[in-house]
Amino acid sequence: MCNDLLDTPREDIIVKRRDCSATDSGLAFDLVKFEALSKPIDANKINVVDMDYSGSISGGQIGSWGQTGCTVMYAIQTEGTKGTWAYCNHVRSMEYRIRGGMNQLCQLLDGRPNGIIVIVGTAGGLIYCEPLLKRLRITVGNWKVYYFAKPENSLEETLVDVETCRFEFPKNGTLNSDAGTRPSNYANVPYIAPPRPKPEWDTGFEQLDRALGTGKSKTNLWATLYSECSHWNAEILGSDHSSKLFKIELVEDSSIVEKMLTSLKQKKPEYLNMDVAKVLAKLQEILPDLAKN
Repeated sequence: MCNDLLDTPREDIIVKRRDCSATDSGLAFDLVKFEALSKPIDANKINVVDMDYSGSISGGQIGSWGQTGCTVMYAIQTEGTKGTWAYCNHVRSMEYRIRGGMNQLCQLLDGRPNGIIVIVGTAGGLIYCEPLLKRLRITVGNWKVYYFAKPENSLEETLVDVETCRFEFPKNGTLNSDAGTRPSNYANVPYIAPPRPKPEWDTGFEQLDRALGTGKSKTNLWATLYSECSHWNAEILGSDHSSKLFKIELVEDSSIVEKMLTSLKQKKPEYLNMDVAKVLAKLQEILPDLAKN
């Protein structure tokens, strides 16, 4: 796949984050003002995008369902406070798929001067998404970029009303494939993920190399270890482990990394044959040369 993203992130692209919880089910947001609304969207012209699909419309509503730990990308072209076009892409939360989705988004935004970008994913997904969002070819000041961080297996449906520029977490069941309508003029296009790239990492253990994929950075290493150890982070990092997700510098603490690798070896069958000492030594050798992002 051709890469349309900028080579390096731009610090002037600000990604505004909102942390969401299960209690936000049914809550709508004004994306122009970025504030919650008391009244939900009148969902009556829904175009549903299934997982691994993407699509765009010039009016009505577009949304996706079944978003447990996946990433959903929206873009709305605006004229003043009114939306005139919207795009939705529902991808699996894997680094190379998110990168492919961002690249597709970059292509579609070419020539669109104003708008709003909304990404919905888990808190950990922001580590992958933010550097890519900062590489979009958009006019700073004309585009607003939001990230809604949601819990896994919760808030599984999302909806955008094009004209009003409203976003909502509908209650589960609103957008299922039986209730959602697909007008004949709406193209629900399969999202073709780029080929899974050959891992760029050499940690001394193939399974970890595959999990890390592309993007040799401290951020990718920490996010991957945190994700792979998601069920045991409380015992490794403490009860406040969620607050440590964005403390990338912790990846330089060899005692923490050793605990994570040991947990993977003991609790994940695919890591059973990993030589923890060998991988730890390899990571300590690699770390000094890694950029943060």
